Amino acid sequence: MPATVSHRSTLKDLINYKLRVLAQDGRVYVGTLLAFDAHMNLVLADCVEERLSDHHVRNLQKDPAQRPQPERRVLGLAILRGEHVLPPLVESPPLQSKKERLRADGRVRKRLASKKKAAGAAVARASAPDRTRPRAPRFQAPPGFKKR
Repeated sequence: MPATVSHRSTLKDLINYKLRVLAQDGRVYVGTLLAFDAHMNLVLADCVEERLSDHHVRNLQKDPAQRPQPERRVLGLAILRGEHVLPPLVESPPLQSKKERLRADGRVRKRLASKKKAAGAAVARASAPDRTRPRAPRFQAPPGFKKR
C-alpha cells in the first residue's frame, strides 16, 4: 500500500519515509531514508535486501503464472551508491509527524540537560585531589641539559 506523495516532491521531502529502492542489478532495498547527497547516495535504516535467485528467474520464465518468493536479507543500516540506484518508490510515510518528532526531541533534550546538571554537581563534589594513587613524577631535564 504505497503512500500518497506529490509528484513534485524531492528526496529532501522523503526523509524518514520508508522507501523501496531498485538497483540496476535487480536487487530491491526497502528501508527508511535517513540521508542522501548530490550523487544520490542513499543511507537507509532498517534496510532489507530482496532479490530473486537465478533458480527463481528460470522457473518464472518457464511458468509466468507462478508467484516468485524473493530471498530476503536484513542489512540494518545501509549506504547505497548513487550510480547503482534507480528512482525510489515510497512504501509508507514516517511513523511520526514532524511535530511529534520535534516534541519528542525536546523532551529528550530536557531529560539529558537535567542528567548533565546532576552529573556536573557530582563531579564538582569529587574534585578534591586523589592522594591514594601514585602520581607521575614531574618533568626533569635530562642530565647535561643547560638552560640558556
